[in-house]
Amino acid sequence: MGLDAEGAGRVLGKRAGAVRVAAHRGLRRLAALLDQHADHARRPGVTPGLAPAPKQVT
Repeated sequence: MGLDAEGAGRVLGKRAGAVRVAAHRGLRRLAALLDQHADHARRPGVTPGLAPAPKQVT
């Protein structure tokens, strides 16, 4: 089980509100990254779960 905002704040030396704000911002950023990944995976010729091959430097 995880900590509530008050418990996490005590451990981190932060106020509960700051912990909630940081958690909300982190979840929002994660959602954006997942959306970006899903958009990339929907492109033709891209195998989901695999990173594209690195570009060749000439």
